[in-house]
Amino acid sequence: MTVRVETDIPSADTGTPPGTRLLPVPGWALFLCLVFALVAGLALMNGPDLLVSYANRFDGGTWSIPRPGFALPILNAELNLSRYMDDLERSLAEETWTVGKPVFLAPLLDAGSELLPGIGWLQNAASEGDLFSFEPAPLTNLLGTLKAVIPEHDRIQAVIDLEVWEFLNPDITSELLNAGLWIWPNSAELHDALGQYYLNRDMLSPAEAQFKQALNGDSELALVRNNLGVALISRGSFPEAVQHLRKAAELDPGNARVFFNLGDVYLKSGELEQAAEAFQRAVDLDPQLPGAWTLHGITNLYLEDFEQAQASFLNALAEDAQDYSARLGLGVVAMSQERYEEAYKHMEAASKALPADAVIRLYLGQVLENLDKPQDAIIEFERALLLSDDPVLTGMSYAHLENLRRALSAGNHKEGGGENE
Repeated sequence: MTVRVETDIPSADTGTPPGTRLLPVPGWALFLCLVFALVAGLALMNGPDLLVSYANRFDGGTWSIPRPGFALPILNAELNLSRYMDDLERSLAEETWTVGKPVFLAPLLDAGSELLPGIGWLQNAASEGDLFSFEPAPLTNLLGTLKAVIPEHDRIQAVIDLEVWEFLNPDITSELLNAGLWIWPNSAELHDALGQYYLNRDMLSPAEAQFKQALNGDSELALVRNNLGVALISRGSFPEAVQHLRKAAELDPGNARVFFNLGDVYLKSGELEQAAEAFQRAVDLDPQLPGAWTLHGITNLYLEDFEQAQASFLNALAEDAQDYSARLGLGVVAMSQERYEEAYKHMEAASKALPADAVIRLYLGQVLENLDKPQDAIIEFERALLLSDDPVLTGMSYAHLENLRRALSAGNHKEGGGENE
């Protein structure tokens, strides 16, 4: 027997059905919200770095979309219509339209011409086979007006031949970085990346402004100091460039590129001892750094340390056999030590690789002059004059050429020359 117990105590009325929650949100939705919040938090913390990464990836890229499906039939119809109108216009221009004489009108015209022989047009109408003829000039003019509305054949055909329509701005990099700066206006990373973008496109003033903005955000970034120094070198602001590059070298003393750039600005400003020291530091840190051994050799060449210059040029050629600036440097070293045959071999190799280099032609002319081959030397000096747009180099070439010609006129040189051995 089943016993049922009843009580007089009513259950609490909560206003909700039993077994339900106040916010009926599925568990999977709560999980997705949690994941979204986590991703958003990571994006906010690492957003500038992510944007810089994507900007570098897309730098110089192009967005394109497939041609819309409806476009090709329209373009083909327009092309066919334009061609038809062209053909029709040509045929109309060559045609004359005639209206035949009705059968019933011929006897009347004949009788009239006999009765009224003095009326010329009546005589002509009776004698002609057709009633009248005319050229369809008004219709030809109308076709010409319509053609002006439709683009030319070639332009329509070119659009049809395209695989894609490129209609968006291909400069994705600047769009990404500027969008990022709108969200993170004080991000040193974004300002530096945008500065590098401008610097790579020789937009020096905007690049300098962005690098300085980056330093306002973080003045201890060695990379920004280095990049600003490069921009200032390109603008010819050598003292300010030295200031930033020296600070970059203090902040990142193991960066060979910073010392390379520091040596470059010292060399350009004529501070040769400091340049040689900076280039030496660069090659000590990275012996394979492109161009470092060559500029180290050039600096020592200016300092007349020919032994060190030769060693640097040989190291440069060991790293890159196609470094013809180093080959020229070896030729200048040999010429400075009056080893003209050796100098000629180096300079001839450089001139064959870079036939339009006026500097090589000038030095090659001097070597040939010292090898008592004045006619060949004159040819090289004349080539240097033709190839150079630098006033100093042009003046040097002209001076050598005139001195050699005067010497030949005075009989101070052999008249030989010809082929070089």
